[in-house]
Amino acid sequence: PNPASSLVNVIASPDALIGTKQSQLFNSYGQVLRNQKFETGKNKIDISDLPNGIYFLKMGNTAKKIVVQK
Repeated sequence: PNPASSLVNVIASPDALIGTKQSQLFNSYGQVLRNQKFETGKNKIDISDLPNGIYFLKMGNTAKKIVVQK
């Protein structure tokens, strides 16, 4: 669900992983907070340590907004 408070589930298709298996989580200032390796299928991102705010998950050429709200 978005907003989320502890875990974000991401389902990565094989097409989304072409050329990269790394994702990057950015804050609203464009700072990379973490890099995570993804596999095809279901992946989880632990966001429990992040303060409330808007973040962006980038994988390949795709970026998705994540809202952290506790």
